[in-house]
Amino acid sequence: MRHDRAYHRFKTSIKQRRKFKYVKLYGMNYVYGYLRKGKIHCSCPMCSTKTRTLGYKASERRRLISMEDQLEEFYREQSGMVTRTAC
Repeated sequence: MRHDRAYHRFKTSIKQRRKFKYVKLYGMNYVYGYLRKGKIHCSCPMCSTKTRTLGYKASERRRLISMEDQLEEFYREQSGMVTRTAC
């Protein structure tokens, strides 16, 4: 069953009211319409504390280490090329 725009606006307003209760409970200042965006993960202090306190997931840490290794290798190769051409 497909729903029309009015139904989606109604459901969005229900979600918005529920989120706004949490905002008022924790004493944060947000504009009422800000919570209507429908994003799953936002950057508010409540949502972003997990990453700040617990750090990145293991898969993300492995990916970051891999990218750092690739950058180091790239810079090593670049510095080697510069010294070879300069001589």
